[in-house]
Amino acid sequence: HNPMENTYLYLTQAALLHDIGKIFIPSEILNKRGKLTPKERLIVQLHNQLSYEILKTTNLNPKVAQLAYEHHDYEKQVKRNEENQALTVSDIYCALKEDRPYKNPITEICARTILYDMGTKGSFDTKYISYLTA
Repeated sequence: HNPMENTYLYLTQAALLHDIGKIFIPSEILNKRGKLTPKERLIVQLHNQLSYEILKTTNLNPKVAQLAYEHHDYEKQVKRNEENQALTVSDIYCALKEDRPYKNPITEICARTILYDMGTKGSFDTKYISYLTA
C-alpha cells in the first residue's frame, strides 16, 4: 500500500464527514440570521467534538475521526499537520463561498484575501490556500 493513497483516502473521508456532528446542533442556531450569542457560539463549537464521537464508532480508520476533530482548533491545542491544515482551509473556503442563511457568498478574491490573512496570522500554512484555489 502506498501511504499517500491512504492519506488521500482518510482526508477525503474526513472532508465528506467532518461536520456530521452538526446534526446535534439545533437548526435555529446553525441557521440563525445575525450574530450568535456567546452561548450559541459555544454550542456550535461542539460540532467537531460531536463529529469525532460519531466517527470513532464507525469502521472508518481512526484518523478520519481525528481529522474531523482537528478541523477546528477553538482552544489552540491541535498540533498542525498537512492533513488537518488542508481540511481546515477547505472548510473555511467553502464557508466563505457558500450562500448561508446568515450571510451571502463572497467573491473568490475576497475568500483568498481572508484565507491569506488568517494564514499569515498563524491559523495555517498559506501554501494550502494556493493548492485549494489554484
